[in-house]
Amino acid sequence: MRKEKEITAELLHWAQNQEDIRAMILTSSPTNPEAPTDLFSDYDVHFHHLQKILEWYIGCNHNWAVRPGKYGRHFKKYLDPETWSELKETFVGGNINENWEALFKITDLFRKIAMTVGEKLKYTYLYDLDKNVMDYLKKVKNLDKDADDLS
Repeated sequence: MRKEKEITAELLHWAQNQEDIRAMILTSSPTNPEAPTDLFSDYDVHFHHLQKILEWYIGCNHNWAVRPGKYGRHFKKYLDPETWSELKETFVGGNINENWEALFKITDLFRKIAMTVGEKLKYTYLYDLDKNVMDYLKKVKNLDKDADDLS
């Protein structure tokens, strides 16, 4: 397994070279030296892209005339009922299976909204990247709980 400093350096290098990344939050073991480590929990990285694509979706659907509020405070007001319902289903408790289900719901919602926004703004959706991410997530979900690597 790679060392923590090597992985952290790679993550920072990647994030610094991404034009749309303004902040990267590392959580879990790197912030708690007494936390147990495993193959994945050490490097939970959050970028908050779902919120941004939902803001763009609202802008597209309202001719950029409304603001969804800080942290999506007005999402319920400006999202159509179906999308609002899908978003609510992404919030769950501590059960691991519920979290996997929520993660796949988040990716489904992101895909749906990103394709709509991309079409309206004349951008191409990256289907190959989407497929690769989904294949990876499914592989990780099906790993043995004691796995040391992804093979």
